[in-house]
Amino acid sequence: MGCGASAEASSPPLKSPSSSRKEEPTPPPQVVASKQSDDQELLVEENLDRPKAKPVLAPISSRKAEETPKAAEPEKAEEPEEDEDDEPDIDPSKVLNLDGLTPNFSSEYFEDHDVAKFESINLMNNKLVGLPNEIQRFSNALVLNLGMNVLTNLTSAIGYLTQLVILDISDNKLQDLPPALGNLTKLKKLLAFKNELITLPATVGRLASLKELNVFNNKLRSLPAEINQLVNLEEFNVASNLLTSLPAIDELRRVQKFKVWWNKLQQLPSLEGLHDVEEVAVQDNKLTEFPQFSDGANHPKIQDINVSNNQISQLPLSFGTLTTLVNFDIAKNQLSYLPDCFGAMVHLKKIVLNACVGSRC
Repeated sequence: MGCGASAEASSPPLKSPSSSRKEEPTPPPQVVASKQSDDQELLVEENLDRPKAKPVLAPISSRKAEETPKAAEPEKAEEPEEDEDDEPDIDPSKVLNLDGLTPNFSSEYFEDHDVAKFESINLMNNKLVGLPNEIQRFSNALVLNLGMNVLTNLTSAIGYLTQLVILDISDNKLQDLPPALGNLTKLKKLLAFKNELITLPATVGRLASLKELNVFNNKLRSLPAEINQLVNLEEFNVASNLLTSLPAIDELRRVQKFKVWWNKLQQLPSLEGLHDVEEVAVQDNKLTEFPQFSDGANHPKIQDINVSNNQISQLPLSFGTLTTLVNFDIAKNQLSYLPDCFGAMVHLKKIVLNACVGSRC
């Protein structure tokens, strides 16, 4: 039976893919039953995996969100792999580290200090509610860390920091970002997770160098169409928001990590253009159809797909062409059987399927 065929009455429920792979030298995939009850509370747990500070840098974060929602647990911080290409090499004499030291950072600070020489500025872990316009005097800044404050707005003067490569504004109270953000055309990382963002400015599409966009755990209800202009983006993380739809993303050909889980999405745009994608995390939405991949040959790097806790009732014919898949989670959907095309998934090691706890699934 093919991936897109309808299940017949005689088809056994949840047919194991191992039966069609008896001649394969590789072991059959591990089938894992998800046993979480519906009445068990799920909490979004964010992974603040901030890299260890280098000797020449202030401890600028490369924090990322935990991809898989878990039951209530204390938040944990893990160290991520560092992307050396995105970390600028900064002389220690050009580092300004005010981590937790300057709760009253204001315009007076700039009157007493020559700040133009600094390339890395760390103002995280203070109690800043705003920034003075004089912040534009950090004209040579490559890295600016404003994380873990209580910022309610971001001054448009940020647009003068045109040399910025990394901007961390995570863990604040921001509801919007200024259009001037679009002036930061050298920016490679924009970390804005754990805020209260309702929208993103259309000018975000001008961030032509951006590789990582992380707006996990905000209140976004929509994204601007200009997102599709971020042609160098490698990590797209809009998980844990209030999104009901996504704009076209067919130009995001370099995206490797596509994370849109824990939203209110009923359908996805075509993922056909994501040729470099390795991970697709779309769990905990309201999807009724499997993500669109017309031919696995167009996605030779894909290894992980998580579509759990949606409303998907069958897999498309094209699913069998995703032969590089290693991990597949389709728990808590509406599948009644697994199609024969699983026999072509020679690299598949783990499948997570629906399971019931008592009388509840």
